[in-house]
Amino acid sequence: MKEISPKGFEIEVTKLVPIKIKVQISNEMEQFCQLYTTDRQYMGDPTKVYMKVYGEENKFIATQLAKELLSKDQINQRINQLIEDTGFNDLNVDMQHNYLINQHRDLPTKMKSIEHYNKLKQRTSERVELILPRPIMDLDDDDSELTKTPNALLENNSN
Repeated sequence: MKEISPKGFEIEVTKLVPIKIKVQISNEMEQFCQLYTTDRQYMGDPTKVYMKVYGEENKFIATQLAKELLSKDQINQRINQLIEDTGFNDLNVDMQHNYLINQHRDLPTKMKSIEHYNKLKQRTSERVELILPRPIMDLDDDDSELTKTPNALLENNSN
């Protein structure tokens, strides 16, 4: 991000067709994105952020205008960019996960991390499969059953 004038910032935005273009967002839009993603007092509360940045006092109007602002591609992409810059990205999450797996102080957390990894890599399954043995012969039948082959016995038991 670079400041291009006292009125705005130039940022990269990826459109639905994956090409990068330069677009401008206003200082207020940038401040909105910064507060929405990084300030603990305002983080994740678009209405509160909108009221702070734009000076809107009516909560209902601020909510509507904040929703409208969040529907803009350049605002969403700037927010995503800021979130990734703070470490919420694949590389950082992988590094944190690796740390949890390799540490030896908190074993329950270590175990959960290993379980999560195995589930993610589909090395384990939560599906439980029970295989019950079938009886070889029915004790109520006569002795002629004893001379039958195992396959014949299975066929009779399945009927």
